[in-house]
Amino acid sequence: MLDRTDRSLVGVWWWTVDKWLLASAMLLVVIGTLLVMAAGPAVANLIQLSSQHFIIRQLIYLAPTLGLMIAVSMMELHTIRICALVGSAVIIGLMIMAIVMGSEVKGATRWVSIAGLSFQPSELVKPLCPQRFSSCTPRLRRHPHPEVNLRHLMNVDHRISEICTKPGDDLIAQFINDWC
Repeated sequence: MLDRTDRSLVGVWWWTVDKWLLASAMLLVVIGTLLVMAAGPAVANLIQLSSQHFIIRQLIYLAPTLGLMIAVSMMELHTIRICALVGSAVIIGLMIMAIVMGSEVKGATRWVSIAGLSFQPSELVKPLCPQRFSSCTPRLRRHPHPEVNLRHLMNVDHRISEICTKPGDDLIAQFINDWC
């Protein structure tokens, strides 16, 4: 195995990573795969696809996702912050694109298709939110009322996501419920 004196990128990562958290994430991956293997064939047959359709898709997306997870955990904090900021800007652009060019499903334009892959950009912004908020928190603490600023920052980010994904009547009802 790796020695504590090993100063390579992988060696430093191995001795600093939270092994219980890594094991928990891997356990969730295994459980999710087993659940797809249990329920996927019945649903695939119901919608007239190959019985292994969802299992194959799960495994295809699993490999790059695990690689991305480990690659991000090896990054420096500054690099992660830059990636989160750039990623958020790109995803907000995709959410705007969903309004303009997205396909409508049940009254809301949520889905964007790029290169044959359909996805909801609002779902991609969620993993980036904690990193962006944590990088803004130290600067907000210097303000006389930091809790107000952080709440407004989180509210603006949430509202951008809401505006880009919800049908108009749902958004108006939620706005009235939140502010009145």
